Amino acid sequence: MAYDIKFKEKTLEILAQNNGNVLKTSKLLNLNYRTVVRWKETAERGESLIHKSGGKRVEKINPEKLKEYVEQNPNKYLYEIAEEFNCSKSGVFDALKKLGYTNRKNRKL
Repeated sequence: MAYDIKFKEKTLEILAQNNGNVLKTSKLLNLNYRTVVRWKETAERGESLIHKSGGKRVEKINPEKLKEYVEQNPNKYLYEIAEEFNCSKSGVFDALKKLGYTNRKNRKL
């Protein structure tokens, strides 16, 4: 859960009023002890208390290149494609799944 920056700053003020007693401050504000310690350490390092959200995940396999490769080499195994793109078989499997490729053949009955 991300706390508001003002709340974090107020917590550090209360911590200073309690002479740096983290346990007392955490109980007073009903926060986890480690949360208060982490905020204190962050402030001591001079870093911002603003919540840092996770970055966007970078795809190692370019979907356009993968699609082009599979169209040119439809009978390649996952491990062969993985070697070509320098990644794992499971990474290739997931990327192909996102592109709509399956291991099922379209057979006419």
